[in-house]
Amino acid sequence: MNSLTTLSKDQYRLLVEQIPAITYTARIEWGKIAFNYVSPQLETVLGFHPSEWINNPNLFLKHIHPDDRERVGNEHRERLESHEPVQMEYRILSNDGRMVWIRDVASIVREADGVSVNLVGVFHDVTEKKRLEDELSRWDEETRALTTHHPDIIARLDGQGRVLYLNRWLDFCHPMNPESYLGKTLEELEMPDALSNAWSKACARVRFEETPSLLEFSCFLNNDQKIFESRFIPEFGRTGRVKTVLIITRDLTQKKSAECALRESEERFRQLAESITDVFWLVDARTEKFLYVSPAYEKSWGACSLQLLENSRAWLSTIHPEDRTKIEKTFFEKVVNGTLDIEYRVLHHDGNVRWIHNRAFPITNDAGEIFRVAGMAEDITIRKQFEEERLRMSKLDSLGLLAGGLAHDFNNLLTAILGQLSLAKFFIASDNPLFQRLNEAELASMRAQDLTQQLLTFAKGGTPIRKPASLSQIVEENTHFVLTGSNIKSELHIVKELWTVDVDVGQISQVIQNLVINAMQAMPSGGTLTVFGQNLTVTEEERAGHCQVSSGNWVKVSFIDQGIGIPKMHLSKIFDPYFTTKASGHGLGLATSYSIIKNHGGDLTVDSEVGIGTTFTVLLPASIESRVISPRRDAPIQQGQGTILVMDDEAPIRKVLCEMLEVCGYGYQTAKNSHETLELFCEAKKNGTPFDAVILDLTIPGEMGGRIVIQKLLEIDPSVKAIVVSGYSNDPVLSNFKEYGFQGRIPKPFRLNEVSDAIQQVLNK
Repeated sequence: MNSLTTLSKDQYRLLVEQIPAITYTARIEWGKIAFNYVSPQLETVLGFHPSEWINNPNLFLKHIHPDDRERVGNEHRERLESHEPVQMEYRILSNDGRMVWIRDVASIVREADGVSVNLVGVFHDVTEKKRLEDELSRWDEETRALTTHHPDIIARLDGQGRVLYLNRWLDFCHPMNPESYLGKTLEELEMPDALSNAWSKACARVRFEETPSLLEFSCFLNNDQKIFESRFIPEFGRTGRVKTVLIITRDLTQKKSAECALRESEERFRQLAESITDVFWLVDARTEKFLYVSPAYEKSWGACSLQLLENSRAWLSTIHPEDRTKIEKTFFEKVVNGTLDIEYRVLHHDGNVRWIHNRAFPITNDAGEIFRVAGMAEDITIRKQFEEERLRMSKLDSLGLLAGGLAHDFNNLLTAILGQLSLAKFFIASDNPLFQRLNEAELASMRAQDLTQQLLTFAKGGTPIRKPASLSQIVEENTHFVLTGSNIKSELHIVKELWTVDVDVGQISQVIQNLVINAMQAMPSGGTLTVFGQNLTVTEEERAGHCQVSSGNWVKVSFIDQGIGIPKMHLSKIFDPYFTTKASGHGLGLATSYSIIKNHGGDLTVDSEVGIGTTFTVLLPASIESRVISPRRDAPIQQGQGTILVMDDEAPIRKVLCEMLEVCGYGYQTAKNSHETLELFCEAKKNGTPFDAVILDLTIPGEMGGRIVIQKLLEIDPSVKAIVVSGYSNDPVLSNFKEYGFQGRIPKPFRLNEVSDAIQQVLNK
């Protein structure tokens, strides 16, 4: 029996010592715990040998955490009185100084005497469990703090649709404490029907499909339309089925409103950008890629704006070769810096060159960094054309200062030469061999006069002496004259009723000859020059297509050759003085023609394609007078009588004029300046032998010219008959002589019959 008892104890001890906890037995004496037995696990958990606790009852109480010691004592007393088992958790300081959480579970056993009390219990090490609980509690508090203040609505619903968690109550629902809504369904919470229905249906679908779902919906809350986005996430239990559904709901009302406002703003911007003629563009400063290019790009560049969104450098290929290198090197650098302000040329798909003024404006973010660059590209082709026009006219004016002085002196020499030749012809019979010699010399002098007129055209004295004329006749005669003997054939298509024009026949003839010569030189191997003449009425609406002319009636003549053509880069310089691509050219022909047409209030344009040919177009204002004044050819010298006063500072001109007057039967007196003229005029009037007419040179260096002298003569005798003589001067007196008090005019150089006719016309009035 004793052997069995001993064996049972050993077996019992072996069993106890295998338990992963500290087992013990103890007796309670005088309110203290005295251990009878403590399992060896004590040393593993707390670092004490069991004998230490058995031999020293105070050691156990001493190592209980001071904050727990009183509670432990009270718990033991209460359980002794109630005879209930002990269950409590407290902290014990281990032998090595660690704080260990112990779960003490013990039964109270009384001895047979009913007084002695024993404890049979187990100490469980719950330190790790407590740590996890603390961390979980802390995480739960942090999570709750985050979700409570999160702008989104976060909820968790169970399988019956009851609320297990809701981070905050909805602002648009009835006020409620957090404890009040837990465990209630959405219907019980009296949530708005639209929101409740959306959540309920979505949760049911998520539980069935077991996949997340995203729902956007709108509803009216407190008379305001709200837009929500809810994300439904299934949460699975241990069975693998959906246990709860996590709902994250965001109020998108302000975002959607901002997006709508942004779309409206973008639409207004798009309409504005598409309505203006300038090209508006937007570039990402980081990637240098175009984000937007307005449709006006298609008009100025002749290409689709969408291609720039795909390839931001596509437009560089359209830049004029002379400008491309500069633009390629600096464009995007200046764009990113927001310092772009440049002008350059582009080649339109129709072959024309267009001028572009491109500017950029930086757009910064909140940090002050440039993240976008907006720009405006303006088509300044028309402005450049006007600038080139002003520059061209400025060059003509500068050349005119030089040409005016040279031509004035040369014209005076020609006047004396041509005058003497015409006098010599008068005294020789037409069948005399010398007459033909003189005639050829006269023709040569007239050609020299044409050269002088080219110089005078540049001068301010190149004001045309206009009269109604048939442009059809001028074109036909001069075209035939220039092309005679050449390998160029002409085809004239001129309407029969071509309107009359008020022109200087000599100057316009010079223009026609220059244009025909230019066409002839462009076709060295021969070809056809086609000339079209037509009437043109320009309305105010059509004026945009003829930027250099006003509305009204015009005569249009086009000269179309089949020559080599003019490169685009030369077209803008074609009318510049001294510009020529011909080795033998002097660069005055087209410049002279341009100046003449401008002085007539018209326009001269050019259009050309290399390898195809060139078209020059002349536009002249139609005359209000339809009658054409035909020049008198080979008219006989008209004889007359009377005395003529001649004023000219050049002795050779006074001499030839007097000889012509004498041949025509007139008497004469001469004066070399205004003082002598006024003196002779007053003396003759005082003596009762007034002059029948006066011939006044318009320009006398350092003296009063004819323009001032005639005014003084009119003060003396309002009936004075005066003729103005001059080459082209910077005064319009020659072309509008009647407005200045003259009755006639004689342009230099002149011939005998021209002087005779002018005097007869004045005296016979």
